[in-house]
Amino acid sequence: MNAKPDCGAAAAEIARSQPSGARVGPSLWPFFAASYVAVLMNIGPDYFQAQAEGWAAQLFLVAAFGSYGLLYLVPAILLTQLTRWVLHPRLAGRVFGEASRAPGVLLAVAAIGWTSLTQVVLFADTFIYRLYAFHLNGFVWNLIVTPGGMESMGLDSSAHAGFALLVLGLAVVQTGLWLATVEWGRVRRFLSRGFTGRVRRAGLVGLAVLMLVQTGAYGLSTIRAYGPILAASDAVPLYVPVSMRKLGKALGLAVAREQAMKMPRGRATLHYPLHPLVRRDDRKPYNIVWLVAESLRADMLDATIMPRTAEFAAANQTFLRHYSGGNGTRNAIFSMFYGLHGPAWFWFLNARRGPVLMDVLMNDGYQMQMFTSACFTYPEFDRTVFAAVPSDRLHENDGRIGWKSDRRWSDELIRFLDSREPGRPFMTFMFYESPHASYNFPPECAIRKPYCETVNYALLDPARDAPLLKNRYINACNHLDTQWGKVLDALSRRGLLESTIVILTGDHGEEFMEKGRLGHNSAFSEEQLRVPLVLHVPGRPPGRFARMTSHLDLPATVLSLLGVANPPADYCCGQDLLSPAYDRKYCVAGDWSHIALIDPEFKAILPVDGLRALTQYATADDRPLAGPPQPERLRREILQTLTEISAYGK
Repeated sequence: MNAKPDCGAAAAEIARSQPSGARVGPSLWPFFAASYVAVLMNIGPDYFQAQAEGWAAQLFLVAAFGSYGLLYLVPAILLTQLTRWVLHPRLAGRVFGEASRAPGVLLAVAAIGWTSLTQVVLFADTFIYRLYAFHLNGFVWNLIVTPGGMESMGLDSSAHAGFALLVLGLAVVQTGLWLATVEWGRVRRFLSRGFTGRVRRAGLVGLAVLMLVQTGAYGLSTIRAYGPILAASDAVPLYVPVSMRKLGKALGLAVAREQAMKMPRGRATLHYPLHPLVRRDDRKPYNIVWLVAESLRADMLDATIMPRTAEFAAANQTFLRHYSGGNGTRNAIFSMFYGLHGPAWFWFLNARRGPVLMDVLMNDGYQMQMFTSACFTYPEFDRTVFAAVPSDRLHENDGRIGWKSDRRWSDELIRFLDSREPGRPFMTFMFYESPHASYNFPPECAIRKPYCETVNYALLDPARDAPLLKNRYINACNHLDTQWGKVLDALSRRGLLESTIVILTGDHGEEFMEKGRLGHNSAFSEEQLRVPLVLHVPGRPPGRFARMTSHLDLPATVLSLLGVANPPADYCCGQDLLSPAYDRKYCVAGDWSHIALIDPEFKAILPVDGLRALTQYATADDRPLAGPPQPERLRREILQTLTEISAYGK
């Protein structure tokens, strides 16, 4: 009896006889399954970074990472399958010829390219989260598309080279997976036999179950305000929260009260100031020298690190518990000049409306020169704080390393003191970059050793490298001190301190893993929020103030000195630092997605616009709390903050 021909074996033999590049028929499921495993390995650091509290949160993370691992690959799968459909044998044969290897090569390029891009995006997200505790978001996009944004990160050539090598490495991994699962016959046939239709269906069902588990767990957590799961969800890249609060209310369940800051969105009609300014007849036309350092935390004002600044502080007004209005430059400078909370930034950016403080200076005919070792375009201070200042008076970095630019502009600021018109008051501002990552300084300022000789963020291990990075930062702060000292000496030699208000401060702080984070823009720890503030006012005796103060108080203080008689609430949320009636109950700081309320006893970090994560509580020195010690006081502070935010825009 003749054996029946084995059609499957014959087809396989025909396929093997074709050039490997011409085949677009082999199953790609093994390749995508291997890529799925690679994705899980890629985003694994996010999982371990999460440190979920309790078994329920751990189970949620397993389900979330397991199901989202496939979702991340869906665009690559669809685009690869679309390429495969376009390369249908009939069409490909007509275009490339029956024996051409081009269709197979194009399919390989599509599959490897799209999956590699997925891996690169996930790696970038994981890297950002590991350093700063947030994912790719509007802040990162703004950083990329705004002129000067990428330069503000302080990345050097070694970091760029490191990232390029990592991108190449991820592409090599995906190429290896393609060769192993598609091109190498034995491995491909072995995996194809393992990935039967039944196995694929079982895998998809399992992933669907994981998706339902994590969605249900998160939804129930929104009903019960279960913190561990809500907090753990922050670790999952591109996580889409599904609230079940309305469903819970419809079912008659007890729904926990949502504690979130409901911020107004989009454009607003500004009501700023609330009333026209009234000036006192006895006002003095003080000059103003406003010096701000990037990432200068409060404990750097130390005689061993910044001796010249410490000497100046001892002879003037020093505020020992001073908070920035944000943990990043945008909110910090906005709060410093406007005296308003960060969420109002976009209203003023869209309206290109400068602060009342600059209105007063312009109307009083002040001579102005503004300098920065960063860029005025990122953040967009040329369209907000200095919107009314002619562009030829805004001087920014021309590509020099931070400390060299600081030296150049300090010299230019001093030249301005000599070239100005003597009979008119002046205002000058300088933003120093020395203490900003990568913390650069000249050799003579290396007062703290050992330190990181170079900073390669692509290879950085925060826990391992933080002490050496901090030493490098301290050296950079020492260089900052030399430049501040140079300007202060120039003012003193010219007799200008008798007629000039001098402000020395940082935009925000910088953390070196003291509370588990590196840098800034990632938490509301004392290290990221507290900055030095030294204020020189002619005729004022020295003083050291331990009370809580804020960047929001600076406009009220300066405008009062310039003879504005209005109550500060007409134009800001701050108070006059020099007033006997000064009485700040709490401070407010913000970032892109949170508002922090900081009072003498505790901190409350509230999500903006909904329960993406539960409100977090901590003591004043950042030890976690289960809840606010004074719930009624917190509610009053939330209501007061919302009232202040909405007062100037409708």
